[in-house]
Amino acid sequence: MAWNKYLGVEVVLLLCRFSMILEGSVYTNLYIYRTCYVILGYNQSDCAQLGNEVNDITKDLEPKVQPTVNKIHMVQTVANTLFPMIFNLFVGTWSDKFGRKPFLLLCLIGIIVTTTGNIFIIHFENASPWWFIVTSLPTVVTGGFVTLFIVISAYLVDSSTSTSRATRFSLIEVTSGIASFVGSLVSAPILYATSYQTIFIIAVGLQLTSFLYTLLFISETVKKENNNRVPKIVELIKTGGIIGNIKHALRKRENNIRPYLLIIVGVPLISGFASGQASVMNLFLRAKHHWNLTKINTVHSFVSVLNISGTLAGTFLLYKTLKMKEMHLILLCMTTASIGNLLWGLATNDYYIYGTYIINCFGGLAPLMWKTLLSYMVSPDEIGKILALVTIINNLNNLLSSLVYTNIYNATIDTNSGIFNFVSFGIHVVVIIIILFMLRLKLPRYQAPTDANAEIESGPKEVTSNNNTTESDKKKSNRRSLSLDIAVTVNNEIEENTKKFSLNY
Repeated sequence: MAWNKYLGVEVVLLLCRFSMILEGSVYTNLYIYRTCYVILGYNQSDCAQLGNEVNDITKDLEPKVQPTVNKIHMVQTVANTLFPMIFNLFVGTWSDKFGRKPFLLLCLIGIIVTTTGNIFIIHFENASPWWFIVTSLPTVVTGGFVTLFIVISAYLVDSSTSTSRATRFSLIEVTSGIASFVGSLVSAPILYATSYQTIFIIAVGLQLTSFLYTLLFISETVKKENNNRVPKIVELIKTGGIIGNIKHALRKRENNIRPYLLIIVGVPLISGFASGQASVMNLFLRAKHHWNLTKINTVHSFVSVLNISGTLAGTFLLYKTLKMKEMHLILLCMTTASIGNLLWGLATNDYYIYGTYIINCFGGLAPLMWKTLLSYMVSPDEIGKILALVTIINNLNNLLSSLVYTNIYNATIDTNSGIFNFVSFGIHVVVIIIILFMLRLKLPRYQAPTDANAEIESGPKEVTSNNNTTESDKKKSNRRSLSLDIAVTVNNEIEENTKKFSLNY
């Protein structure tokens, strides 16, 4: 079909992203509601007002219920991060060898089973919210939404040309933005007009449609031998090559690049630790500023559009047109982030919150600029391996920061629930000082050898004792590096947006 050429995995992404935002936008409300009357034993009608109305009852219940919800959230965050993180180390290489479509279908099956299980848990009104962790296991073991987006990214690399690739990925970004914007706007009205169960029934319907579309209309882009053969577990593990990738990423480099490379990798991890505030931000807005579900979702929907617009404007205006250097743009992002954290911590009314969101509109530039600096220091054929390793460390960093911020929030909820914002402010000030020091340094760049062009055309030069590497294997390695490069970019954008809307489903 001709239309399928232009409406491929973008349709799968649109449906899945919309279902994710639709569910994620009501998860905090659902968890607090169930925890309030099932675990803590408060009156169910009083608990039903939490997140929907602001009165003396909700102001009294909110700080009593939130610490228990945070404990559930911590357990779920650990479960939903560790195994998918390990799975994502291998999925790029596995899909290179065994095809993209099987892993697309596998991820969708896990997501559908989880959402269906949630529908049953919601049906039983006295079921504990701890059961939602059990129903999330199918998504956990199949990688979930993040793995799905990584495979979609790799699929787009395969199915696009060098001239159309940028357009296809721009369409992906627009698609995700539209799904986030619409999903956040309609989730609360649908919930108030129907029920939690209806929200999840709509979500599973979107996911089933996505599965059937993938099964019937998405064609395989990886040519593989023995199409009908099911790969063995040992074979899957061998194709991962994770130990070799780590050793290769940490090897000594020419021109004394390795120390600078470690700085470029390490500093974003320091600033990234502040991302843990996203895990408690919605609770903070509810407890201290008494925002309800409708207000949170409406503001977040417009913030998502604001962030996309700021990132695009910063890229094309500040970076491309005005030729601002990468490090100066990172300094701009860190400075606005620190000001925003200070305003959030001092906030006495909603205008502080709105002002912070506007100030932080260029926040999406920082990860792009760090990635650009990183690309200057390594050869094109190994950028995927380096980014894959950075993603592993970043996921662990995000997990640890989420746990730390949750405990800080629980410890200060009865005194000043906004203390965690000052922690983020301190982290960003430290990063600003480091960046000011880095501006005095001349960062070295990777110098390609005389025969680099030939090596880049044929694929990455692997550190291996096997001299019988085929031309096909080299091309696959080259494609894997490119796939991982773009996949990590999409992965980071998704994680940032998802934290704004939900309890890290």
